[in-house]
Amino acid sequence: MCAEVDPLTAFLALIPFADRKRATVTILKVRKYLNEQIENTASFSRPATLIRNLKPIFTHLPITLRRSLKEKLFTALEQSLESSEALAVFTILLSIIETYSIRNSDRCDLEKDDIFNSLSSLIPILNNISQSILSRNTNLLSCRAWVVAMLVYTYRECLIWYSRQDCLDLTKEGLDEVVPIESVFYDSPSVPKILRIALDCQRTNKPPPSTDFNYSFYDLLLLSAFSDHASNFIFENTASNFPENRFDESCNSLKLPVSVKVHSKCQSLLTLQEVQKSIESKDLMKIRGNLELIERYILDNVPLQGDFKQICKEMIKSALVIMDTMMRRMEEIEVPNDLFSLYTGLLCGFLRVWIHCLERRLVLQEIPQSYLYLCCFMNIRYQDMILKDFVQSICVVSNFLTTYGRIFKAHILASPHWFLQMLKDSLTAIFDRLSSGKLFSAFCLQSMLVIYKCNFLTATDEEELTTLEYAICPCIASISRTWASLHAEEPDTRPELSRSIQG
Repeated sequence: MCAEVDPLTAFLALIPFADRKRATVTILKVRKYLNEQIENTASFSRPATLIRNLKPIFTHLPITLRRSLKEKLFTALEQSLESSEALAVFTILLSIIETYSIRNSDRCDLEKDDIFNSLSSLIPILNNISQSILSRNTNLLSCRAWVVAMLVYTYRECLIWYSRQDCLDLTKEGLDEVVPIESVFYDSPSVPKILRIALDCQRTNKPPPSTDFNYSFYDLLLLSAFSDHASNFIFENTASNFPENRFDESCNSLKLPVSVKVHSKCQSLLTLQEVQKSIESKDLMKIRGNLELIERYILDNVPLQGDFKQICKEMIKSALVIMDTMMRRMEEIEVPNDLFSLYTGLLCGFLRVWIHCLERRLVLQEIPQSYLYLCCFMNIRYQDMILKDFVQSICVVSNFLTTYGRIFKAHILASPHWFLQMLKDSLTAIFDRLSSGKLFSAFCLQSMLVIYKCNFLTATDEEELTTLEYAICPCIASISRTWASLHAEEPDTRPELSRSIQG
């Protein structure tokens, strides 16, 4: 009868052949630096290099291969309960696979099922290791304690990611219930300090601390298996989590106020009937108010489900009719000044709903042929906007173009040219607005060596031009990256793109 295959050998046999030898040598070297008792001040520079070499091997693995590799690792963990160092090696490999692999965000359902299948195998192993640690009743830094805390932190982070993709509702069953851990590990001196901090941040929903630029926070968590010295490379966070809209300091009138987050649960939630009624009546002011409420829900991270999900779908599908109504009113002989501001509010509101639905994959799942609804954002009337509205619109449009391009990628060229027209109009509007009576500094679009020089400025004064430069430069970078990713500079190979961007 053939002898049972060593679990590490079985694991290595599944690694792609081109990386197998490098992975084998690196894993064996990692094992040499591990000890049952973690040292307090030992250097981890060499283990850091080894782990950095391991990460690229597992970054691009498909989900089927990841499943097979993890099955071998779970078997290895079960067979290595007597060896702390072996447990740590397999934990490092499992953590790297779960954390650094590029997941298929379009199939979060498959990715989520994979994690829950892994948890069904992992939790009994965690319980066995935890009991062995508690039975020893020691306060010394322990590799076994690190294994338990590291695996719990890693899989909880995976669950948090799925909840942010709207694939998992953690309000019904929290992290402590899905991935349990004995409460003693949160404060136990046998767990490295940085890992205790990480678990506390995770449990209290706080951002992790900042780190030295040479290491990411998760790198330091892995390296804490070699030395508790890793905690010396983190810093206390002093910055606020709230984003700020920074414009040129010299133009106070254009600085957008930063307000405290409005909690939607304190507001009366919109109903689908109210939204549909305002759309049917084409009450533009009411629709703008509804869009502002939706933006508050988005800021408050209201789950994209139930009525809110239907409201977002309704807004996307009705944007075409509403924007057409708005454009007709702007073509009347006498147009009130506040109508231009209303136009900007509707445009930005609809685009923010689009962005939110794209990031949460609602467009992919619920709105087939979504590109049909893009035509309402063509020929945006940038020329009628005051400076403040122009800056706001360009920022939102650039965000939308980047998000849409990232989600649909190559499919953009197979759909109508509305996205490409928006791209072209945005670039044209930026440089038209930046034209003035002096030579404006050239902008080189990424990957394109195309320089725009504008010799006649229409900006009203130096203050407006300076404000524009500060506010629009990030938008130019964002839009030009999208442009370059479509290879817009290759008209011979992409004639359909070349035609669509000709002005």
